Amino acid sequence: MHNIVHTACSLVMTQLDNKEYEAEVIECLEPSNEDRLLLILQGELHIRIGSWEETLDTGNVVLLSSGERAIVRNNQDKKYRFVVISFVAVRGRTSDELLLPIADLLGRKSHLSLHELSHYIEGITSYKSSGNCSYDEVLQRQQYFLSLVLDLRKQQNQYQQQVVREHDPVQLVEQSVRDLQKVFHTDISVQGLADAIQMPRWQYLRLFKLLTGSKPNEYITRLRMEEAKKLLCVAGIRIWEVAHQVGYVDEQYFSRRFKQVVGVFPTAYARMHSQNLQVTDWRGVPQVIPTKPKRIIYDDASTLGDLLVLGIAPVGANLRNLSCTLSTELKFVEEIGFPVDPEKVRELQPDLVLLSRYGYEKSARVASIAPTLGLNEYAPLHQRLLKLGEVTGLKDQAKTWLQSYERQCEQVWDRLQGRKDSNESAVVLYYRNANEMYLMDRNRGFNRLLYHPLGFRLDERIRRMRHSRSSYYLTVKPDQLIHFAEEHRIFILYDESLDEAYVHSQLCKMPNWEALRAVQTGHVRFIPGTVNYDDAYNSQQLLEQFANLW
Repeated sequence: MHNIVHTACSLVMTQLDNKEYEAEVIECLEPSNEDRLLLILQGELHIRIGSWEETLDTGNVVLLSSGERAIVRNNQDKKYRFVVISFVAVRGRTSDELLLPIADLLGRKSHLSLHELSHYIEGITSYKSSGNCSYDEVLQRQQYFLSLVLDLRKQQNQYQQQVVREHDPVQLVEQSVRDLQKVFHTDISVQGLADAIQMPRWQYLRLFKLLTGSKPNEYITRLRMEEAKKLLCVAGIRIWEVAHQVGYVDEQYFSRRFKQVVGVFPTAYARMHSQNLQVTDWRGVPQVIPTKPKRIIYDDASTLGDLLVLGIAPVGANLRNLSCTLSTELKFVEEIGFPVDPEKVRELQPDLVLLSRYGYEKSARVASIAPTLGLNEYAPLHQRLLKLGEVTGLKDQAKTWLQSYERQCEQVWDRLQGRKDSNESAVVLYYRNANEMYLMDRNRGFNRLLYHPLGFRLDERIRRMRHSRSSYYLTVKPDQLIHFAEEHRIFILYDESLDEAYVHSQLCKMPNWEALRAVQTGHVRFIPGTVNYDDAYNSQQLLEQFANLW
């Protein structure tokens, strides 16, 4: 038997082609000497490769091995887009017969989220594929491609493991044990477990003991007691509640079983253990905080709305520069100042204080009053919200909100496709005064929605400019405007102390303003800067009014 040596072969991307149509079209991808990946970024496509055919939607990736011909059809009279990446296997000295075929490595089809696919495509297209392309850029482009392949390979591994599990008795019982870890609190019988995987009871018992070292009923009891120990560390929970949550109807029976397994009664265990949780702050340093805190203080006004979408109203917060809607929602919240006033914190008696990076450095005294955790207010929205969910015991709610928000973003942009050309680019500038304008960070606030994978394109030249800087805002001088605003559309966000007419009049005085393409075509929009909040609450508000802003 040959050994498979993956390191004897490297996959090298050679070409990327964008395919985009707005009507029903049949596309024929003729046979090639190279392998190809077809990535569906928008719409629903019917694909036929030899005898294999299937209708697939956004996020699906299909492999065309070398020599294969594909017919791609859009059955709906709607816009659709897919990308074809060509690549070759550069083989080392090891014989070809020692290498797995590409089809075995990746499979015919896989699926990634739209954001994951867009991330890889954007990374690949950020670097020139020809011309004066530096060695570093070639490596960066190849790195994005190989990261995509690695993700697809993981998908194929999971599929292959599933196939094995469906036929191997040991794998079937291993999966049963994993499933048991999720449903141990329900009414379970050994016969029911064996029936679920269509296995004789005697065989199931033998394999279960072999894999876990114990009988199913003993294993279930152990799982229930481990969960009970976690629940008993939650402040205020009652013994009968713990019993019911881990699968016991009789509180007294639960207490006796707990004493047999753990060595002490549940009430004694609860007294002996604190109600604390260990999490890391923005620096990665572990901190101990209470589980499910009730009285929270929060010092970052710019992301305060993240708490609100999780149903949390802080007892105190930094209330400077809030949006009008946010101010209404927080009218009963106490002002704590910025940096935080320690005496005000002491007065409010919080059980947890959440501080921004800046506030964390300036408010060392607060940690002596209450458990304190520093958070990164500059992190992307999804990272901030998941961290808050972890800290407050509401991680499932955070995930649910993020999934719902992403679905709504896709729905909004799907409805807006007819209002822009497929490859239109846009730039967003923030106007402060006649001598002060900024190029905005693409991943925050208004820009995050504008540059959605289904939205406007960020010009490669601007993207490269952003990659070379580390700040969130790039200053744009009046005489530099022509270099930053050559896009199809220009969005001007302006300071709330100004009005649109004044801003427009000042821009008209700038050099080359009238020469800009978007000015000449009437594609300049002026938008109050108050829409540019990055927190979850205001992001939801922006989504609801986005279509009316341009």
